[in-house]
Amino acid sequence: MAKPLLTIGMPVYKGGRNEGLLLIRSLESLLAQTFTDFTVVIVNNDSPDNTEEIVLNTVGHDSRFVYCRNAVNYGYLFSLHRLFMHCTTKYFFIFHFDTYLSPKFVEKCVNALEKDPSAVIAYSYCQFVDEYSNFLELYHDSFPFDQDDPVDRYLGVLSRMGWCTPYHGITRYNIAAKHLFRAARTNNAAFDNEYLALMALEGKLIQINLPLFFRVKDSYQRGGESLEDRYERLYGKHANRQDAIYLPFCNFIKDHCKDIINFDLPLEKKDKLIVDTLNILSKKYHINLNYEIERVIKHIISGDFKHEYFDMNAVPAGKYKFLDLAFLADLSSELAYARILKPSFPRINLAQAFLYMFLGYHKEALFFVEQELLVNPNDKLAQSIKQSLHAKL
Repeated sequence: MAKPLLTIGMPVYKGGRNEGLLLIRSLESLLAQTFTDFTVVIVNNDSPDNTEEIVLNTVGHDSRFVYCRNAVNYGYLFSLHRLFMHCTTKYFFIFHFDTYLSPKFVEKCVNALEKDPSAVIAYSYCQFVDEYSNFLELYHDSFPFDQDDPVDRYLGVLSRMGWCTPYHGITRYNIAAKHLFRAARTNNAAFDNEYLALMALEGKLIQINLPLFFRVKDSYQRGGESLEDRYERLYGKHANRQDAIYLPFCNFIKDHCKDIINFDLPLEKKDKLIVDTLNILSKKYHINLNYEIERVIKHIISGDFKHEYFDMNAVPAGKYKFLDLAFLADLSSELAYARILKPSFPRINLAQAFLYMFLGYHKEALFFVEQELLVNPNDKLAQSIKQSLHAKL
């Protein structure tokens, strides 16, 4: 039996929601495709509902569908990795159960990739709908991502891409496999955007100018969500606790710069691309950056952090469970990147000084305290810490 041309990977969790309407609709849209040379791998991420029953009742009769179930809920990325491990085909398509397709979607996208070897992703206009398929809005990328220059494509993804709809397109498996899990790092705020930017460096993203893809737009995507709620939704209920000190959007921008350094481009192009990337993303995500940097500074420089605890050995056992040396070193690196993005942010130098003090680097801490005093010469806490550090040195 000949190997199919396309693998469709479908991660599912709680597919029984809304009486299974979304999942059934997604599966039926696959059965209705005019292009049929594919296999579908469905990974049920240990759903506590009737997801399995819905899948088997809807597509159990079709040999192209392979059903798997994780014994434990390991999360979205684990399921995605398992789907990739199943793929041996030329093309791959990540398909979520809150989306569905027009019958011509797969045919049009595969044909576009077959016709243009320089293209790495083919996708279509997106129609946003509610859970009952009621039309909400039509979305398409007004800026093309099919230029010949990879740098133009890359910067276009960073500056012009809105809903990351190419992530829901059909891709060349050998290219996608290189970059998807490299982009999907812990505490990266938008790995799909980073993944698409890497794919844009590899080749063209071709948009089919037809509304062939349908996506449910949840209430949080329609606006009105606070930053606190957003962080909790993305990173879990711990996201706003005092011991949840991390900088996902700073990490996101840092990862982009690392990707550029590792990519095969002339050195002069890399330097300019990093500068452009920093400028674009620091402006695009300035609200998120301000929120998370302010939160981290607040947690580091709080009433609990008395200057008598500068020495790690003086910290009472169990009082600061997050003061792990390796964690502090990582956080110091992240905060250094935040300083590049927001060099004049109030007390950002002082927060960096605190981390160096906790790590025992008093000379380096003094440098950052003095940097803070250059910006805020009347900061009494910075003045007090400077005196304390001089006494230690």
